[in-house]
Amino acid sequence: MRLSDPEPGTQRQVLMTDDVIPEAIRGLDGRRILIAGYVAPLRTQGRGVTQFLLARDPLSCCFGPSPQMNHWIQVTLPRTEQRFRMFQAVTVVGTLSVGELERNGSLQSIYRLAGERAELMSDIAVPTGLLPAAP
Repeated sequence: MRLSDPEPGTQRQVLMTDDVIPEAIRGLDGRRILIAGYVAPLRTQGRGVTQFLLARDPLSCCFGPSPQMNHWIQVTLPRTEQRFRMFQAVTVVGTLSVGELERNGSLQSIYRLAGERAELMSDIAVPTGLLPAAP
């Protein structure tokens, strides 16, 4: 399934502009997934990036329109020496959490990934979306 595909059994796009998280995505809560996208680094520890936003579009941060909350995943990795730069294409394996996360009355995220590993992709045109992760 790709995030741009219609929700199974409907004509609705999985990426929506309203407040509804599609059942197809809710069903992935707690599951191990592999997903590809573009990095927007948030935190570093030592020399490596340990937290970043994974966006579906490389221009969705600074040069294009602001991404909607359902267009990115907040990824946290264990301490690593990998240095990801802004807009680098990566694949990430980890456990997905789906649902609203609020702090101090403010919505922080709806998708979070407890990453196990992330790898740079060498291709320029990167298909973004969800793929089943191998055990």
